[in-house]
Amino acid sequence: MIRQKQRRFNRFGIFILAATAMASSLVPARPASAADCTDVFTPLSSFVVNGVNANKGWYQRVMNETGVPWEMLAAIHFREVNFSHSNPSNGQGIFQFVNGDGGPYPPGPVSDEEFYRQLKYMATRLQNDYVWRGSVPRERRNLQPNEQNMAIVKDTLYSYNGRAGAYANQAATYGYNSTLQPYEGSPYVMNRFDCQRARMGIITQSSGSLNGTDTRYGTFTIFSRLRGDDYWKDLTYQLVIADNGDPRQYVMYRNIKQEIPTPEIKTAWGLQNVSLTTVPGSQIANTPSGPSLDILYRINGSNTVYMADRGKRYMVASPDMITAWGLNSRVISDVSLGLGFTPDDGGPLSYSVRKTGTLAIYMIDGVNGAGQPVIRQYPTTELLMAIEGTTPQVTEVSAGLFDNLDNAVGNQLLSTKAAYGGQEYQMIAGQRMEQPYSVAVLYPGVAAPISQITFNRLAQTARATALIRSATSPHVYLLDNGVRRRISDPDMLNAWIPLGQHVNIVNDGFVNLMSESSAVSSYIAAGSSNFVIAGGSKVVIPGNLAQAYTGNLKGTQPLSSSLEALYPVMSTASAFIKSDKSPKMYFLDNSGKLRGLSTPADAQAWGSTNTHLTVLHAAIVNSFGLDSEAKLFVSDGSTEYVLNNGQKLTLNSETKTNWGLDGKSPQVFGDGTLSSMASGGQLASKAKDAQGFYLIREGKAFYTVDSNIAKLWNIQDASANYTPAITSLTPLQMLTRFVVTPDGTTYAVDNGQWLMLSDTH
Repeated sequence: MIRQKQRRFNRFGIFILAATAMASSLVPARPASAADCTDVFTPLSSFVVNGVNANKGWYQRVMNETGVPWEMLAAIHFREVNFSHSNPSNGQGIFQFVNGDGGPYPPGPVSDEEFYRQLKYMATRLQNDYVWRGSVPRERRNLQPNEQNMAIVKDTLYSYNGRAGAYANQAATYGYNSTLQPYEGSPYVMNRFDCQRARMGIITQSSGSLNGTDTRYGTFTIFSRLRGDDYWKDLTYQLVIADNGDPRQYVMYRNIKQEIPTPEIKTAWGLQNVSLTTVPGSQIANTPSGPSLDILYRINGSNTVYMADRGKRYMVASPDMITAWGLNSRVISDVSLGLGFTPDDGGPLSYSVRKTGTLAIYMIDGVNGAGQPVIRQYPTTELLMAIEGTTPQVTEVSAGLFDNLDNAVGNQLLSTKAAYGGQEYQMIAGQRMEQPYSVAVLYPGVAAPISQITFNRLAQTARATALIRSATSPHVYLLDNGVRRRISDPDMLNAWIPLGQHVNIVNDGFVNLMSESSAVSSYIAAGSSNFVIAGGSKVVIPGNLAQAYTGNLKGTQPLSSSLEALYPVMSTASAFIKSDKSPKMYFLDNSGKLRGLSTPADAQAWGSTNTHLTVLHAAIVNSFGLDSEAKLFVSDGSTEYVLNNGQKLTLNSETKTNWGLDGKSPQVFGDGTLSSMASGGQLASKAKDAQGFYLIREGKAFYTVDSNIAKLWNIQDASANYTPAITSLTPLQMLTRFVVTPDGTTYAVDNGQWLMLSDTH
């Protein structure tokens, strides 16, 4: 009979759960009497065996190309058209796509190439569509050739047939969870898998209700039988009690029995809804015994250990975790596949725990000297997220299991700071970040001792620094005294990263644990002194330049002495500044404005040779305001000066005329810039340098290296060196003993006297 399957393309988003070998699959017990299900335990029929063998090469070829297990392809082929290579007349093809997807499918036999095409199309749809459907909490990924997660297999087959609600309801009648295990009620998936599902109800009409009885193998039954009878039998077990009045209950599988010692153990395994089968006492007596069933177990001798609680299984990460949970005295059973996956998948066991029905969450922090587990409460969810991750896994346990833990309650966790082995650490998102003493005070809280188990389980990561950033945000924060300040832009960040440090990537929980203060938006910091932060170092600002540097750099950033200590001193700031990206030199006036120095002589006149040049990053230099180029003829608003070698020289009317400054306006500095410059006395009209002598007249500088000529002009006693000012303010001419006036008269100079010469002379 060709069914009308429900086919709606509705791919769900991926919801990742922790990967395990297989997802949950509650396998009910086989009834004592199998009179009505003999064919469940007989070998596969020759029809099925022959059909599989005839097509196995095709199945394996497509498996190698798509990753879908060949046993699934065989099961679907059997269930849809009994291994036929012919299109049915309903236009849905061999694999019965209701809307004719992948068609057209003209009725009748198909070629090998067409059969292969349809088979691969179906397998590709399994991987790209059906494996993602539904909302059962299981792994969300593609199928694999040697697939071990039976929940993925069952749920994908359930989706392929259409996720009928009637089958989910039927699952509940067999003792399964209709929401978490709806596929267990689908005859298309599970018919003839075990005795209680030897003849499952099936939908045969469009009414959507169970109105027939299925007699064929379900697809998962074929899948598991093709994996091998031992494999299929390993998926089954039975919960039994003797018929002789002995109240003890056992779980039997693989020809062994394990006693279920208490109702709590039965509930831990989720066996309370499994049918209890009464069997002869002699059968129980003659079945070899394993240890009493406990909450720890392995599956088929694997290395993975699980803990059962509240009908869920939790994968145990390490022997340390068994110790921390106080389970060292518990027996670890080696159970069958079916029994091992009876508890639903609870994911990995965590070190964060909560008692069912309560809100308080605790960290399991190793054991004390008496071997008792120590649990420490998280006072806030924010601290939990900071230490264990933004989406922390918390294992909710039964009251009985929690009471076993609740014997040695430790102090509350108050911060992310931890101490172990004489060293402090930050606990962040399941990692430990070594915290040097130099940065400890930057983070909030006081370090509390942790156990070796906690220390070992926290993965080692980079050392703590003064800067953090959440993995989900581009914002970088500077830490100081437990407060975070956002760094406003990349240039500011480049300046504020302490030399040799880095930005640590943390989680949102850790960032949110700290209060936020004003953003870091200035290159000027205030600590023991004012300084410029540049490239992870500090340039100390002397007191006489405090106003100049702080006046135009967006204010001053306060910081603690601990944070200040992270920045080594690079230099002391001067008023002469240049960018590391340009040769241009500037003078920083008292209002915080940069005045360009056009020539080396200008810079020397302003006093650059008396100090050093402060080289800063371009971003810092560009953050100062720019004003007009610096001049040498200046005024403080009341007195006019000429600058030379960093000194200010006053002028009288005669020198002003001689220097050619009559009628010119001085550059006015009303901000106190000139008050910090030393007074050099009054400007003269004669000067000298190492080689010769100058005479300044009519805005020109006349120069000679001949001391005799200097005597003739009476400038041999000149003592002032005005070379920078002369170079910038006056053109230079040669000084001789003769002078020619504009009217053509020639004079000879002698001891400052001009002697007119006739043509004869």
